Amino acid sequence: MKDLAYCSIKELRTLLDAKKISAQELFDFYKGRVKQFNSELQALLEDFEYESFGFDHKNMLSGIPGVLKDNICIQGKIASCGSNILKNYKAPYDATVTKRLKKAGVTFVGRANMDEFAMGSSTETSAFAKTKNPWDVSRVPGGSSGGSAVAVAAGYTPFALGTETGGSVGQPPAFVILWDTNQRMVLFHVMSSCIRSSHLIRREFLHVQQKMWRLYCRFWLVLMNMIPLRCRYNQKTMHKISIHVRLQV
Repeated sequence: MKDLAYCSIKELRTLLDAKKISAQELFDFYKGRVKQFNSELQALLEDFEYESFGFDHKNMLSGIPGVLKDNICIQGKIASCGSNILKNYKAPYDATVTKRLKKAGVTFVGRANMDEFAMGSSTETSAFAKTKNPWDVSRVPGGSSGGSAVAVAAGYTPFALGTETGGSVGQPPAFVILWDTNQRMVLFHVMSSCIRSSHLIRREFLHVQQKMWRLYCRFWLVLMNMIPLRCRYNQKTMHKISIHVRLQV
């Protein structure tokens, strides 16, 4: 069971389809990881009880546990955006991406910590806790999607969702080393400004036309990227990551 912590979605799908493990047992395994490590790492603000949204072995994500950033609404769950202002706010609806993940059969492990209102780059400005880097707790995990990144890096979940306007998804994986020797990236993008590893989410969840996306990327680079892109992201690495995200999922 120990190896499950860092299995890919494809590997977990194979185990589920072969009935070597059930969706409930898989969820309980990751929940145990949360209980074991989260008091120190503070990657999740809340962990959830098991809730199945239907199981279909034909769907790659059916029965796969996942984590959502605290600014992505799950109906009936708190969505605080890392702020005391919204600490008691319960989402009255599901975000579109949440609806589609539920339809796909994903089970949610919990909601991930983040910089307050996503304004930060270290996940230290959350009103509730400072998230720690799992490889060295004296260091930060980046932000603002640091909780999502740490949830994957610490083996809480095989995937997590984060959001970005200018680096909040691109930076944390670099801080917590979210790719192994095969360059397998395991943090997905909901709204990525310029990194090319969000093809799956764009195609399946956001339906952003490719031409419009490229135009937006260029516009963002002109306005925001005052230093050369190569100084901020390793394009060669990101290209490999995007390929492996599509293959693994």
